[in-house]
Amino acid sequence: MASCVFSLLFLIFLFPTIAAANPTGLKVRVTDKAQNVLKDVGLAFVEEVVNRPLPDFPWKWGFLSATIKRLTITHLHADPGQMVLRFQKNSGLHFTIRNLYFKVELERSIAVHILWTKFKVDTRRVVFGGEGVSATIGVNPYRKGNGRLNVAIPYCHIRADHIHMRHSGILGPIWDLLRPLAHYLFNTRLCSAIQRIILPNINTMLAGVSTTLKLHDGYYIDYSLSGDIRTTFFSLDVPFRGLVFRQGVTMDIKSIKTGTEPVFKENYKMAYVGISEFVFNSAAMSLYRSGPLKLQIPQIDPSTNRILETVGLPVGPVKVKLTKPPIVSIRQSGLTVYVKARAQSLVKQRLTPLPLVNTHTQSYYTFMVTAQIC
Repeated sequence: MASCVFSLLFLIFLFPTIAAANPTGLKVRVTDKAQNVLKDVGLAFVEEVVNRPLPDFPWKWGFLSATIKRLTITHLHADPGQMVLRFQKNSGLHFTIRNLYFKVELERSIAVHILWTKFKVDTRRVVFGGEGVSATIGVNPYRKGNGRLNVAIPYCHIRADHIHMRHSGILGPIWDLLRPLAHYLFNTRLCSAIQRIILPNINTMLAGVSTTLKLHDGYYIDYSLSGDIRTTFFSLDVPFRGLVFRQGVTMDIKSIKTGTEPVFKENYKMAYVGISEFVFNSAAMSLYRSGPLKLQIPQIDPSTNRILETVGLPVGPVKVKLTKPPIVSIRQSGLTVYVKARAQSLVKQRLTPLPLVNTHTQSYYTFMVTAQIC
């Protein structure tokens, strides 16, 4: 058994499992040039709320209590042309919506408390709608301690030109006389209800969203937030952890070379994506800790395959074992990858080994590998 050092150029073409580092760890910048896209995303998120019942919530005032059950937004229409979105420095996003139309169905139950006894007064279905609704809402996305996304609403102003109500039952027309009161409460109390009731449910839903994504058989990426979301008047920067790992394999994060965090210096395009060394090196560490890899030497051309067979790599399956964690470095001149591995053909295991040689290729991307042919 002898060792040899040869260029990773061969492995780049022959072993795509090793060479193809996916752009998985990200720092994303979204600029004000992408406002239309963000509005579409916001509308899509709003549409997810339609026809999804919200949890029941109680309300009590003196000896009266009420419970709102199965509150469901059955219809919601917003014209994208009537929506304005702006970035707010250090406070997230600013939404202005005009001429919104909505319809809500719910079941309300009213009770009277006398001493220690609760008497149910009325339980009815209610259809509630609004036209000409205008809203100004601030949405501040932020990172929780566990790396998950949460949303805060620092300010909220909502008003409706017209409110419609329809109660079921014999007493329905009497309840409908309270429409002016409902209109007043909508314009003055809805925002506090959103912050107190609806917002916690949104954050609960976000808490249930997975922060890992399967990349390949057994390999995953952790895209939880790694830092604070930062906004300026022109952009929003979102940092992701970008740890590539193999399920069931322990990772020592401190031993992974992190490199410099991506920094954006312009806002001319709709979005920018930055990738740090940590992403590539976590993927490399995962490959190293996963043990030997079984790859395939393809049929390229007669001359190239003869050269590969000379160094002990004929066409067919080959076992590659990384003897050290690969190291990836990113500089202005390009990407440098250093890999030390042992490769053994599973077809012909007793070929004359290639003598020790040193090669180094220089291009925009620089690759170097140390390998030992068995």
